[in-house]
Amino acid sequence: MGGPRDPRALAVGLVLVGATPIRDNEALSAALLGLREPIAVDTEFHSEHRYRPKLMLVQICGAGGQPVLVDARSGLDLGRLGAALSGRRLLTHAPTRDLQLLAERAGLEPGVVLDTQTLAAFAGLGFPRSLDDLLRGVLDCEPKLGATLSDWSVRPLSDEQLRYAADDVRHLHPLTEALLARLDGPRRSWSSQACAELVEAALRPVDPGRAWQRISASRILDPEQLGVLQALAAWREQAAADQNQPRWHVASDAILVDLARRRPATVEALVANRKFPRRLARAHGPLLVELCGSSPPGRAQLRPSRRAALEAYLGALAHRLSLELGVAPDLLIPQSELSSWVDWFEAVIRGDDRPIPVSGWRKRALEGELSRFVTGEISLSFKDLTGRDRLR
Repeated sequence: MGGPRDPRALAVGLVLVGATPIRDNEALSAALLGLREPIAVDTEFHSEHRYRPKLMLVQICGAGGQPVLVDARSGLDLGRLGAALSGRRLLTHAPTRDLQLLAERAGLEPGVVLDTQTLAAFAGLGFPRSLDDLLRGVLDCEPKLGATLSDWSVRPLSDEQLRYAADDVRHLHPLTEALLARLDGPRRSWSSQACAELVEAALRPVDPGRAWQRISASRILDPEQLGVLQALAAWREQAAADQNQPRWHVASDAILVDLARRRPATVEALVANRKFPRRLARAHGPLLVELCGSSPPGRAQLRPSRRAALEAYLGALAHRLSLELGVAPDLLIPQSELSSWVDWFEAVIRGDDRPIPVSGWRKRALEGELSRFVTGEISLSFKDLTGRDRLR
């Protein structure tokens, strides 16, 4: 009775308690000893009013075990958690932010990661689907609602929050198994590749030089204006990161597009638009004027009507292939990559010799169709006010 306790027995005790988040390094180390793969992982964080989300809670659940909740605000050595999870098989749902935060705060180096949102896309269930939707549709399980947008910074956490956090990882094991059972050989292989791509993208450093691509109005700007927008968007991205503020807090998309169009040459000209924030002019006026005047022209883009036609073709292509392959169209050609796909089409139309922008699992799914477009076996055309305008 009085002898030393087995750390693994302590770990079991902690797991069974489960509802009490771990706030002690010794307890954390003990709880991590008994983890068996695969390990379900999730986090709770706050992303409002900041560029980098603030980690509040980490939830893990090993195979055959119960959820373990780790209080990320308690000063724990999260490196112990990162080391225990690194190189292991992890189960997740939409894990981009989770992986970024755990890599940054805990030094996580992921092994194989399975994302239930991605698996659902290859199982013909659509993309993106929320975890609650998948639990209802795949496991016939009604999730506990109410804590999604609660304040995870308050201590102690409520019983409702603790149950919600535990359920997020508890259900990932049966959900992953059920989704994998719906995938045949090719789609299972493709889903593994897609999950690996997701991890790579999540951990890739942000490139301020590409920040302009998320501004939808960029497609209607001429080359001079586009060059200004590219410089302004890169500046905003870096400023938001340096100040740990949301991009919109530094400057809105509308403000950047307005500057790109007007290209003001003086600080006074900045505020000629009565809606231009005076605080922005006071804080960064000279720099903004410099960016508006010295930015090199961007690469010429197709007219908006042509770009719209190409985007429509890509959308139709994705939906048709999704019916043939059983893969969600938004995963075949993601909206976030649409601009780069249209850039490739523009290059083809100009006669540039540029490789088809597909790799990995998408190469097998899309290369044949895109090759037919390049060689002229299929064509794309549209009508505008001047009549028929053939693109290819």
